[in-house]
Amino acid sequence: MRSSTARQLIPIALALVIGFQVTPARLRAAGPPSTPRDVALSSDGLLRGVVVDPAGKPQAAVALWIENQGMWLPAGTTKPDGTFQIAGLRGGVFRLATPSNLAVLRVWMPGTAPPGAAEAAVVVTKPGVTRGQRPISELFFGDPIVVGLALAGAIAVPIIVANSKKSRAPGS
Repeated sequence: MRSSTARQLIPIALALVIGFQVTPARLRAAGPPSTPRDVALSSDGLLRGVVVDPAGKPQAAVALWIENQGMWLPAGTTKPDGTFQIAGLRGGVFRLATPSNLAVLRVWMPGTAPPGAAEAAVVVTKPGVTRGQRPISELFFGDPIVVGLALAGAIAVPIIVANSKKSRAPGS
């Protein structure tokens, strides 16, 4: 009787664990892709831009990376006035990353940019980014993998204990 109950509970436990893997919170975290911003390369082929905080203050010494043909490459750091220049790009869509933000840029060769294209990229840093630290309650209740594993353990352990007691010889 108990083994048939265990066989019935295993698919339910697996369904619950798999169901916790994709949640609306995870889908929202991925978010919609950023809308590319049109930026024209300068006449000498440089992508120019500035990194600022939400108040518009230029940010010095911010590390930059750019995704070029599927590879992330270091693109230098910003100058004391927050500006940067990246050479060696051709027209196309690029992702420009700072430690706290990601900008999608549609880069145009000189003379080919649409009328609304900017002459320089503006990347706004996001305040309060803390990586690797979160409240312990968020770890246990905010992560569906942890919740799913805890639930699977809560179902599996009593079944295993009950089955192990059944298989022991009396007096052992």
